[in-house]
Amino acid sequence: MPIPVRLRHFLVMMIALITPGCGFQDESHDQTKLRVMAEAWMFKKYPLREAKERFETNHPGVEVDLIKAPDGWPNRLLVAMMSGRSDFDVFFGTVETNVAAWAARDLLIPWDDYIVSHPSLQREAFIPSFYDNNRFGDLQYGLPVSAELTTFSVNKEMAATAGLLDNDGNVVPAKSWEEVFDYARKMTTRDENGHVTTVGFAGNWTYANSMLLAALKAERGQLKADDETDFNIDTPEVRTFLRLTREGLAEGITTAASMTDVNQPRSDLKARLVAMILTSHSRYLEAQEVLGEGSTTIMPVPGSAGAAFGGTRTVVVPRNSHAIDLARSFVKEEMFEPYFARFAWEKYGKLPCQRELFETLDEPEAAMLAEWAEASKEDPMFRDETALVDAIKRNVQRYLTGEIELDPMMDQLGAELARLNLTDIRTYFGPKKVASR
Repeated sequence: MPIPVRLRHFLVMMIALITPGCGFQDESHDQTKLRVMAEAWMFKKYPLREAKERFETNHPGVEVDLIKAPDGWPNRLLVAMMSGRSDFDVFFGTVETNVAAWAARDLLIPWDDYIVSHPSLQREAFIPSFYDNNRFGDLQYGLPVSAELTTFSVNKEMAATAGLLDNDGNVVPAKSWEEVFDYARKMTTRDENGHVTTVGFAGNWTYANSMLLAALKAERGQLKADDETDFNIDTPEVRTFLRLTREGLAEGITTAASMTDVNQPRSDLKARLVAMILTSHSRYLEAQEVLGEGSTTIMPVPGSAGAAFGGTRTVVVPRNSHAIDLARSFVKEEMFEPYFARFAWEKYGKLPCQRELFETLDEPEAAMLAEWAEASKEDPMFRDETALVDAIKRNVQRYLTGEIELDPMMDQLGAELARLNLTDIRTYFGPKKVASR
């Protein structure tokens, strides 16, 4: 009697699984193909294609497949990994909070065993504050390639015209939010009819959370004190920043165009339509491609702590990688070779996290960024961060457009945040143990 087709297929599969040398191969150590995924914007600002070519040349027979992360990648990749699907062998992105979420579900391979024999990837080889951002409990789940801090980028020529430089030609840092908007007032220019030709200041209100958290961090050094149980965004510095922004909009010395155009501050700085912007520090160096070398600089967010809000661009390897050995080799041989991060710094202002490379940078702004980073204490990684970001953006934009006044807006925002889970993901891992290698 013939065996039914379905039963025949089932028996073939079972024989393959139990017969030595047959069945499915262990793909975790594939030595022929490597899938490197990164956020789409990174393909312009990091030499990923050069890294691919170099690695393939140095590893004959290996094919490196570069993949752009899909829209909504944080959730989509989390679901994929939890379902056992393997979409990449290395991931490079803005992932600190995702590193924590993925690591808590045991979806990432810690770097600790590998870096024991690779000193160039150990903590001592990096700026510690950036390296430790990706350490949870006693394990290092991510390695930081570069960092971004939220600072002011300032057109030095416009600042000089407004009398804001010292005798050495450096911008005198504003000591308060009142001074920030006084600087904006002085750098705003108008034509003979009173129309604004250059606005003094533009914040990036697409990311309203970054604006407010930068103010909070500069004043307090951390977003939430160690002895605080709740996260409080209703602080004097945040209120002052918001109030002066709305008043500045009415006066014409600032703009909120970035509420609908995330690139407005960067584009307008390059076009000389704005004198000073508050966003990722790298915008100052990007602008020099158009405005000329030395035409722009950075200025810290005012606050007594001298700290800066920001994060790192990190590389991780998932547990379901098909090419773990190749993934680690690619990271070490390409992504942490000096050319990789140096390109991102020189072209786009991405601050290198490796100490050896950082110490070769000539720009004074690099030392400023390191100083502000060192003054910063570790921030919580909120479990409901996505909802937090949405709540801040929605309520702040309502206030800036005049739809609601400051007090009721802050009350509404506070009520929304109180309903969120704003505990720190890190608590899942227990106390952090800093590696001593």
